[in-house]
Amino acid sequence: MSAKKKQTAVLKRDINLAQTDRKGTPPKTAAAVAVCLALFVGLFCKFAVIEQLDRVWSSQRAADQAAQQLAQLRQANENYDQVLEEYQSYTIARDALSSDADPMACLDLVERYLIRQSTVKSFTVADGLISAQISGVTLHQVSDIYQDLKSDDLVKSVQVYTAETEEDRTDGRVNAALTIDLTGEKVSDASEEVTVP
Repeated sequence: MSAKKKQTAVLKRDINLAQTDRKGTPPKTAAAVAVCLALFVGLFCKFAVIEQLDRVWSSQRAADQAAQQLAQLRQANENYDQVLEEYQSYTIARDALSSDADPMACLDLVERYLIRQSTVKSFTVADGLISAQISGVTLHQVSDIYQDLKSDDLVKSVQVYTAETEEDRTDGRVNAALTIDLTGEKVSDASEEVTVP
């Protein structure tokens, strides 16, 4: 039996230490990590996204309110230029008045000295002055009107600018332009032009 071999058992003599056994993550650690991650994502969303969007929305609301107020102001001031023009013309006319002659006294003056003695084409009472266009008078009558006006207490000075004969008249009647400067008891705030036929 020499040929009979002896069978020997296989024995393990080495251990492989490079390979480790894998164990699962403990549930407490996984829960803590999940909570921290959820907290981080929540804070990021709140501060980086939601608050920024809220700022944008509030800025947009403020811009819309400002645009609405601007539209209301523009509508309220639609006729500003017209009102300003009227106001300026009123204040310029009021400030330009240098005398305080009574308007009724001015009309009485025109009636007494001009209308009774001549044909008054037009007259204007403004800025403490009466400007009148008269016709149908002789040069002598213009001189009398001048003297009568100068003697009135309401009149500071009188100027006769033109006294000319009408081309088709042969009776010596003339047209005259007078400016009467008033002393200033009380002058009307507005210019008034009256045309007498």
